[in-house]
Amino acid sequence: MISTLPDLFIGSQSKHTYNDLKLKGNEMLKEAYGMNLKDKVAETLYLGTLPDNNKYVLSKKQLEPELSILFPGKTEVEEYFKDILKA
Repeated sequence: MISTLPDLFIGSQSKHTYNDLKLKGNEMLKEAYGMNLKDKVAETLYLGTLPDNNKYVLSKKQLEPELSILFPGKTEVEEYFKDILKA
């Protein structure tokens, strides 16, 4: 979420800029994917940070049929991920 909406993490006492937080979020996604290369959610989110949009779009299309299995509930967090990961 920090890479998608970094402005939500900037408070009045924050020393970080929008770009600092966006880069931090992208680094976190890369690290998460690197920890488990078989995690299709982490892979798709990481690919969304890269300039090659074709791989990201393809990954979202491949992941979409599994979203209701990966996120079976109706919590705000599950709905958020289903929404951002759908093709």
